[in-house]
Amino acid sequence: MKRRDILIDLLAFAATVAIAAWQKWQASDIIWGLWISSLILGYSFIVTSALSIYTKEEFPGSAGGKSENARIPDAARKLQPAIMSLFFSFALFMFLGIRSGIAWLFFIVSLSFSAAAFFLRRLIGEGSGKETQYATILRRFLAYTPAVAFLLGFFTIHFGGFHFVHSMFLHGFFPIFSANPMQGSLGDIFSLFLATIGKTATEYWPFILFGAVSRLDSYKRAFASEKGPNMMMPYANVFRMHILIFVFAGLNAAELKSFAIYPVLVFYFLPVGPIIKAIAGAKSKNQSNAPDKQVPAATEGAVDEAQYRAVSEAEGRDRSDHHLIRR
Repeated sequence: MKRRDILIDLLAFAATVAIAAWQKWQASDIIWGLWISSLILGYSFIVTSALSIYTKEEFPGSAGGKSENARIPDAARKLQPAIMSLFFSFALFMFLGIRSGIAWLFFIVSLSFSAAAFFLRRLIGEGSGKETQYATILRRFLAYTPAVAFLLGFFTIHFGGFHFVHSMFLHGFFPIFSANPMQGSLGDIFSLFLATIGKTATEYWPFILFGAVSRLDSYKRAFASEKGPNMMMPYANVFRMHILIFVFAGLNAAELKSFAIYPVLVFYFLPVGPIIKAIAGAKSKNQSNAPDKQVPAATEGAVDEAQYRAVSEAEGRDRSDHHLIRR
């Protein structure tokens, strides 16, 4: 991480602490702020990673015939959108069942998109120079939309489900509504979840704002990555947030919440890892630039020459002694 990025993280941390002190945040404020920032920032990173597929000439990781070390033949590379559509459709049928209307709709639409992208590639002629910018955009949209749609659908349910369940637990520790999240129909519970998102996003927007500023570099890397979408990175923050939630709940039960707010802010927002890496990198750089305490080159040459002369003289004496003995 560059010094500029570390400075931005430090400024964001200082601003968060200042706002926490100014608004006199309590334990519930910190926990709900962590929850909503994890949900919004993590999901926005997932969306960014998924949409980055549209910027790639080929599916991430499929160099095709353009690389000497290509693992995917040209024929398979051209059919890869259709193969991926079949794979995603099979996954949907496994999860939703063979009679699922959603799975069959995805299967028909995704294969139609893949077939249209394939025939568009054949019609224009790949590598012929006839493909215009608009044709490229259309081909990528047709080829990649099934994959993008599947990834967004899956991780919306999976990633959102984590936060949905934990919001139910948090309402038990730090309720922000009078309604009981464990009672009522599934529709009532989901409405409470949406209301929780709206309320926490409105009240704890500094968490979201400064968290987004400190993670701008991560968004850039996600969008420019050639290795494909990194959909798992937000889960690291989810696990950290989960641990902090339960630790903070324990501190609150022990009536130590007033002493725990700022250490939690330090643990969650202060970029300790990048700072340590920057210091270690600066030390190693200074050590590499320091002059080596070794014998100078000129001295080494003189020593080598002296050793050579000594060995030559010894060999000469041995040969003289050998001649004397033979005589």
